[in-house]
Amino acid sequence: MQKNNKTISNIFVKKISEKWNSLMTKSEIEKIWVRAGGSLSRFSFALNLLKNHNLLTRVAKDCYYLGDAENLDFLYWKIVDEIVGLYASSAIIAWEKALEWQMMNQMPPEKLVIFTQDFSARIRLFDNREIYFRTISAGERSGGKNLFSMLKKFTTKNENFKNLRFFSKEISLLEALSVHEKNAWTNEVLILQFLQRYHEKLDTEIFSQIAKYRYIRALNRLRVISKEQNFQKLYEKILEIIKKDGAGCFVSF
Repeated sequence: MQKNNKTISNIFVKKISEKWNSLMTKSEIEKIWVRAGGSLSRFSFALNLLKNHNLLTRVAKDCYYLGDAENLDFLYWKIVDEIVGLYASSAIIAWEKALEWQMMNQMPPEKLVIFTQDFSARIRLFDNREIYFRTISAGERSGGKNLFSMLKKFTTKNENFKNLRFFSKEISLLEALSVHEKNAWTNEVLILQFLQRYHEKLDTEIFSQIAKYRYIRALNRLRVISKEQNFQKLYEKILEIIKKDGAGCFVSF
C-alpha cells in the first residue's frame, strides 16, 4: 500500500522543515498549520507533532527554535532580539552586560536586564536563563519621570539586530557602576579593565547631562575609583559634575 504523503500532518511537517535553523513565534507556526488544513482547536496536536519529530524546541514563551537544540547558546542574542520584538518596539541592554558588550564579551548571561519604554516582566528562557524587562525612571529630585526616551539618545543600533539597542561607553559604565550584587568582585574587575582602556576617551558631557536625573551613586563610585587609580583628569571632571549637575550629592563608600 502506498503511503499517503498529502495528509494535513505531512504537509505541515514538510512546510515547517523548510524553516530549519530559524526562530518562529507561536502565531507564525499556527498560521502554517492552518494553511496546511489544520484546525485551531488541534493546534496543540500540531506542536506535539513537531516535538515528536525533533523539529521544535521551546526557547521562551510563545517562541520556538527549529533546528538542533545544541546550538542554542550560539543563537542566544538572536533569540533575545526576537523575544524583545514580541513585547516592545525597542529595548536597551542594561546593567553590567552593557559594559561587557563594550569589552566585546557577548557570552550569554544567566540574567539579562533590558530597559523598555513601558513593559515590565520576567521571561524565562532555555537552560534556566531569564530576561528582566524593566522601565527606567529618574530619581526623586527629578520627579521620577520615565527616562527611556532620554537614554535612547545615548544608544546605538547593531546591524545584526532588529530590536536591541546598546548604550554608549559612558552610560554602559554608569550601568555597571550601579550594580551591587553577589558578583560585585567580578563587576569591579570589569570596571577597572574598562577604565584602564578608556578613562581618557570618555565623553564627560554625557555624564553632565544625565547627572541631573539619575546615576548619582554611580558617579560617586566612579569618583572614588578614579582617585584610587590615579585617573586625575577623570576624577576632577566627575567631582565638578557632581557639584554642578548632581546638586553636590556626595555618597560615601
